[in-house]
Amino acid sequence: MKRPVLVGAWVLSGALIAAACAQAVSADHAGATSGGAGGTEQGGSGGTASMLTMASSSNASGGVSGTSTSTSSGGGGGGASPVTTTGGPGSVGGAAGAPSTTQGGGGVPADACAVAEDCEPIEGECVLCELGPSAFNECVSQGPSACDSDQRDACELCDGSDLGDAPASCVDFGEPGEFSGGSVRCNDTCDGYDTSACSVCGNDVKDAGEACDGTDIPAANCAALRLPPPATGEDVALPCLESCDYDRSSCARCSVPETDCLLGADSDCSGASCAGKQCAAGETCVMACGNAESCTGLSCNMSAHCSATCGEFGVCDETCEPFSECALDCAGAYDSSCGLTCAPGATCTLACGQPADGGENPAACQIECAVGSNCSVVAGVHEAAPTGTAYCAAGATCDYLCRSQSDCSGLSVVCAEGATCNIECVEFATTCPSVNCEAGSLCLFDCGSNACNAPTCADGADCQCVGAICDFELPG
Repeated sequence: MKRPVLVGAWVLSGALIAAACAQAVSADHAGATSGGAGGTEQGGSGGTASMLTMASSSNASGGVSGTSTSTSSGGGGGGASPVTTTGGPGSVGGAAGAPSTTQGGGGVPADACAVAEDCEPIEGECVLCELGPSAFNECVSQGPSACDSDQRDACELCDGSDLGDAPASCVDFGEPGEFSGGSVRCNDTCDGYDTSACSVCGNDVKDAGEACDGTDIPAANCAALRLPPPATGEDVALPCLESCDYDRSSCARCSVPETDCLLGADSDCSGASCAGKQCAAGETCVMACGNAESCTGLSCNMSAHCSATCGEFGVCDETCEPFSECALDCAGAYDSSCGLTCAPGATCTLACGQPADGGENPAACQIECAVGSNCSVVAGVHEAAPTGTAYCAAGATCDYLCRSQSDCSGLSVVCAEGATCNIECVEFATTCPSVNCEAGSLCLFDCGSNACNAPTCADGADCQCVGAICDFELPG
């Protein structure tokens, strides 16, 4: 097969090359053609010069520079002609691209960083390592820190009341046992913490957070600490421990036999075994009675914290001693019988359960609160019917919530001077308790479309209707 086109091409190519070489021999030859223009993103590279090999005294100029419109890296200069000259001053590259705001080459900024510590500090200024315009982390100055705004900036450890990650309590701030009380503060330069207000146990000075310290022992016996007196002997002043607290070991913990005293690791009970159990003074106890179980005789001794639950068809009653905190939850106990007795100074909450079908045997839910106690009642299940007397003492806030067609008319509430009582019975067919608001009390009623049950508001009592409808006249 003949290939006339291919042969002709070679002939033509040879002729062209010869002509080019002849032209290149000229001493006044300009040297090269211009390269192409560069791109516009990173400043493209300039085009290359004519790819000729010659002996010439002239210089071969590179291509036109690329123009940079990016803030990342400048374009490369035009490539110099790869012409090999003899005797000339050498090939000259094209002009460089427009300057970049960051270091050229790979686009990495000159002040790149991984963390703020990599940045060179600037006196009086806050320098951070942040994501910059180059898509790399760069060192950026935020200007001087204020250190007076009660709000930390990124270079401050703390500022005023904003302690950052530090705890406010000295006990939690220092090493275990280092401080016994007091509050941590931020220093004046916002770069450290001030512990001068922290208490140190063992210096024979009763500081904040300490009951006593060494020989500085304010007189206090068991009764003063709201604990039962000793089982034998007089209730005398208590000594001070090395931990800067009173030695309470002489105070009685329980008024029941030791086997029925819930104390320490054995402070919880469950099932019928809870019957007759007492949570020791100062302890925190959980008493859980299951379905159809009888947990009678539960008690919460002075300053104890007790949480008791009663199951369906269960029978549960609990007595709360002075200064204890008790909660008896029968809300999920269908057809249960629950009773709560609250002594002066105790804080009690009773949640009532649902009665049996047809309401023929309503769940018993009774509370008896002494004057000076703080009692709240929640009847939040269908047709619950709490009864008894609830008292709310000065300084306390008590809630009486009747919902889901509950009838709270059998509950009498006394809101004492200085107390705040919230009475709510907004859902359909609920009835509010009978409320007596004494002078100086605050009673807030939200009765919805239901009867507020004719509350008594004494002269000087602040009775307010916070719902849309209240069917009683406000005093004055």
